[in-house]
Amino acid sequence: MKRILIFSVLVILISFNSCKDRGGIFGTSKKTDAQIANLEKENQALRSELEDIEGQHQAEITEIRSDYEQKLANLQKQIEAGTLQEYDAYYVIVGSFKNDNYAQEYSGKIKELGYEGKIIPGPNDFNLVTYGTYSTLKSSLEPMRQAREKVAPAAWIYFKN
Repeated sequence: MKRILIFSVLVILISFNSCKDRGGIFGTSKKTDAQIANLEKENQALRSELEDIEGQHQAEITEIRSDYEQKLANLQKQIEAGTLQEYDAYYVIVGSFKNDNYAQEYSGKIKELGYEGKIIPGPNDFNLVTYGTYSTLKSSLEPMRQAREKVAPAAWIYFKN
């Protein structure tokens, strides 16, 4: 029994000492100071590169936000001036389906909730299920927000002549 125990202890000691980066039982590193310094340089270079990329990313976001805010301001001016092109109808859409049966089923659910639930043809052969139909863009904005809260978080406005 003692032989087995001594043999087991020797096997464990040899296996711990054979690990390259462990430096024996106590876990001391066998990496040289030069290797450690090289790894630290690589780490610093990668951090610097990451900071540059983050700066570029923030600049792109700022530019996109600025463009978007300018477009919104122009749209608001057009609405106030009455020069915005009006369409025949603005639909708040809560679902779009290629499959007619799915559109019919979802339309029934929307009607049960007390909303319009009309199916209209959309682009690319989609069947669009409506929350409501409105005569102006401005009058469709609040219902779209309500549809997003109550029915479909991804509700959107569709318009056509």
